Amino acid sequence: MNSSHYGSKAWANAVLKLAISELKNTDRVLEARQLEVFYFLGELERFGYRWQVARLRNQIHLAIKKGTFTAERSEADSLLEREEASS
Repeated sequence: MNSSHYGSKAWANAVLKLAISELKNTDRVLEARQLEVFYFLGELERFGYRWQVARLRNQIHLAIKKGTFTAERSEADSLLEREEASS
């Protein structure tokens, strides 16, 4: 049996590693990264991997604090202005 099948401990560790790397990947669209990371967080919670969930939550908070996982004020404002202009 493959030890890294979906839901296994090896899978959980691989997902944690991937999610942490996505938190730092500023080359991708923020919303896509957020969707992916929070999906991974939900899956880890669903399978009961509390340690991995706690580590990922810590990394999310750290990335928010560093500004790599939140929209900058100017970016958010420009998105809002474009949305209002298209209305």
